[in-house]
Amino acid sequence: MITRGKRTRTDSSESDGNGPLKKVARFEDAGASSSSGHAATVRSIKHVFGSDYKASQGSTFNAIGISGTATMVAGHFINGDYNVVHDGGVQDRVKGIQDSQKSSQFLSFEGLAPFMLMLIVERDINTWMAAPDTSLNYKAAREKHQLGTGSWLLDSPDFKRWKDDPDFVLWLRGGPGCGKTILCSSSIENIKNSCRGKPSVGYAYFFFDGTSEQSKLASHESFVRSTIMQLSDQVDGIPPALGELYDNEHHGRSQPLLTSLEDTLLRILQSFCGAYIVIDALDECGERLKVLKWIRSVTSRTSGLLHLMVTSRPEPDIKNRLRSLPNLLEIDTADGRASDDIRRYIEVCLSEVDDWTESQKELVRIALINGAAGVFRWVALMIHELLSDHCLNTSELQNRLRSLPKDLNEVYTKIIQRSTRRADVIRFLQWIIFGKRDFTARKLAEVASINFDTSPDTLPFYDTNRRYESPDHVLRACSGLVIEVKPTIQISPTTYIRCNESISHRAIAQTCLAYLFQFCGLESVTTTNLASFPLALYAARQCASHITSIRGEDMDSTQKEFILQLALPSTNCVLANWSRSYGTIDLDDTTIKHQNFAPSLYYASTLGLTPLVGKLIDNGADLNELGGKWDTALQAASHENHLEITRLLLEKGADVNASGGEYGTALQAASYRGHLEIVRLLLEKGADVNAARGTYGTALQVASYRGNLEIALLLVEKGADINATGGMFGTALYAASCWGQLDIVRLLLEKGADINATGGQYGTALQAASYEGYLEIARLLLEKGADINAAGEKYGTALQAASRGGHLEIARLLLEKGADINATGGAYGTALQAASRGGQLEIARLLLEKGADVNATGGAYGTALQVASYRGNLEIALLLLEKGTDVNATGGVYGTALQAVSLWGHLEIAQLLLEKGADINATGGKYGTALQAASYMGHLEIARLLLENEADANLRGGEYGTALQAAAYTERFEIVKLLLEKGAEVNAWGGKCGSALQAARATWRGKQVEAIVQLLKEHGALEMEPDVE
Repeated sequence: MITRGKRTRTDSSESDGNGPLKKVARFEDAGASSSSGHAATVRSIKHVFGSDYKASQGSTFNAIGISGTATMVAGHFINGDYNVVHDGGVQDRVKGIQDSQKSSQFLSFEGLAPFMLMLIVERDINTWMAAPDTSLNYKAAREKHQLGTGSWLLDSPDFKRWKDDPDFVLWLRGGPGCGKTILCSSSIENIKNSCRGKPSVGYAYFFFDGTSEQSKLASHESFVRSTIMQLSDQVDGIPPALGELYDNEHHGRSQPLLTSLEDTLLRILQSFCGAYIVIDALDECGERLKVLKWIRSVTSRTSGLLHLMVTSRPEPDIKNRLRSLPNLLEIDTADGRASDDIRRYIEVCLSEVDDWTESQKELVRIALINGAAGVFRWVALMIHELLSDHCLNTSELQNRLRSLPKDLNEVYTKIIQRSTRRADVIRFLQWIIFGKRDFTARKLAEVASINFDTSPDTLPFYDTNRRYESPDHVLRACSGLVIEVKPTIQISPTTYIRCNESISHRAIAQTCLAYLFQFCGLESVTTTNLASFPLALYAARQCASHITSIRGEDMDSTQKEFILQLALPSTNCVLANWSRSYGTIDLDDTTIKHQNFAPSLYYASTLGLTPLVGKLIDNGADLNELGGKWDTALQAASHENHLEITRLLLEKGADVNASGGEYGTALQAASYRGHLEIVRLLLEKGADVNAARGTYGTALQVASYRGNLEIALLLVEKGADINATGGMFGTALYAASCWGQLDIVRLLLEKGADINATGGQYGTALQAASYEGYLEIARLLLEKGADINAAGEKYGTALQAASRGGHLEIARLLLEKGADINATGGAYGTALQAASRGGQLEIARLLLEKGADVNATGGAYGTALQVASYRGNLEIALLLLEKGTDVNATGGVYGTALQAVSLWGHLEIAQLLLEKGADINATGGKYGTALQAASYMGHLEIARLLLENEADANLRGGEYGTALQAAAYTERFEIVKLLLEKGAEVNAWGGKCGSALQAARATWRGKQVEAIVQLLKEHGALEMEPDVE
């Protein structure tokens, strides 16, 4: 955690498109702290940072941006302002510093250690967070954008309203290839420009990519991590919330829970006056229900702050969840407004043509506009074809325009007929048209490496001699077919081209198989060599999809080929490497042996290859052999919705209740995925409806959590125990309430669910609904008799949960229904403390108006004032003091409110507490006194404030004994110096280290410690243990 002097940013953070955001800001002095107008207070993470550094007037320093943060490296502050620059060689310089402390470049500066350590810890936090780089997607989208396109979106009333007014969620929806990502990039560019010069307004973006080889771009947690780091880059130093998270996770030695990451993101958002978050391609997120839940939660807890934009296909689950939000704005790309982009593109293309007269250009313009139908690819190809025809006069041009192909089917057919590399071109087009993603030239070039020139009895095989020397040769081979379109708004050609679809999928599947079968050794695929095989991941992940897309006789023959190959003894390694490429096994796990892989039956069941499953069973495969992510073939087939394979496995004797894997049983896996027919089949075959295994408990709990109403109803009809407990949610009612499944909550209550059963992290269903913000569910539960004051472990009561979650209307409802406003329990003690912890000012005000005890004690933090002080919530602290809270109340981990703010560096609140009569020498808590707390964490200005207000520099107590020992232990040179100047006893004895001299040496790290030891000795510090009376 790093803070610096208060400054005003006049330029926002930028991205060069090649990595995380980098500081390019200029900071100007906006009134620094009291006597030292140029001093900076460096608050650091306790296990790394050295002492504070006091600047001298008129001196200068350089700052290097590393992975999105500005870090002081050497020198002093400039008088009044400083510049932050990016140094591309910073990683090498960091390594050099770590390897050797003898570089004259750094030794020439006084006080190097703290700055060097700050640079290192910022790098460590960035490495620890491991946020994916989504700026590459943004850069790619911007490169496809053409000036002027997308203006219809930016100028639309809904976009302007969303941009100007917080609390609105903007949903840009459209089918595949309609240009959502390009439009999203235009929106981001617009927001970035608007945020320049507004340091209190942050922005972040994330491009989900479900087909990306960077699988991190498809997870909710990666989105949260990326957003945290982008927003953190836009503040001066490391946000306290992020520093605290790092500290709590043993200084980066362990990884935080998703809930902790989400809480950190919320706190960082709340540190801004306004924030924009743009999410592209939500439909490509593998955990989009988590994202949708987060959207509901964060929008309800950032009132007046957040502008959130989402782009996606109009999938039913996304549509239903987003439309349940109170302030949703929708824009549909299919409403015709994008036609202006087509016109602009045509105009630009025609402006570059010199061979046509203006009247001829007008003829072309009209023909293309009338024939485009929103398809940019068609327009691009037509212009290319017209220019290639070299019409000699207007009459020829008119005739050519009248005979333009009506769709892409005709276009491709005509161009292919002229190609001299027809075989390769056909295969490239098959991949482009029917592939499951867009391909780079490098990947397409690999397609040519498969040799199809074989005898009828020989299968296609990988042939390195057929590899193109350069990926650019793909463009040459496909001249007129594969061209760069600016702006490329990709409309999937499969919308127009249907011919030979089955043959195309067969060719792609054969290519994938041939590509995979070259990996016949245990170490054929590793992290280091995977980049040498650009198609490996695609082949592993999509081969089965192409096989199942084949129809008719081609399907049978291809599956037979597949079966024959997989039945060979050598395929154990092929399947192993397939698993490695697919991502189910760590590429670098050197302990992997043949026996660690799942059996062939498992993979065939996962892929949905019914004939192969039958063949393997006939060959004696063990139907219940364990292996793979889902452990059994039956659970794999049930999870992947392969009904016929599920039926076949059961008929052949697979154990319907075999347990293992993430979900526990096949019934739970099918219930999780919403596969009604498979659930019905499993129940008919004797599946235990109440089996409680795996992560989620019973099948009913799983279905309730996922919102699968029909499955929940079927399970209840088949005897599911409504009140069965287990799993992460405890009960089905809790699961449904926690995830906002109102219809299932209603069903469960009608069937006799115990409304007050406890389980999960929140306690009861009412507490879960209250914390997550589901007002209608909370209302229903209360109507059905939920105990309004039932206490849970983490959040206490429902009122505490709503207060912590920031849900004002639910808190109001609970109070109207008689909730005990002063009930204690949970981590936060009371509802008022919970609201103070979450920074929920309006809820705190409501609770106080309704009679909340402002001095109630409990929880980890003592009183509401201590909580607000610890969190730095100035407005809540003011409110509590206005309502008469005891400024000197003791309790909790920090002892007093003054000690809490001193530890966490909230100077304004510290001044406020002292003005209100806080006992400056009150003892208690981990650090003994407020002065010790400030000294330990290195808050120089707070230490100075306390001493100026007569804090006793020699008062003993806490873990370190005295303030001097605490400062020496954490290498706070400037605070050690200040304390000695103010009369601190240099040989005072006590605490965990004994004396200040011993404390300084306890964590010996180099020059900074040497300076402190020298200073202590100059003030009479004794080497020997003093006599203690």
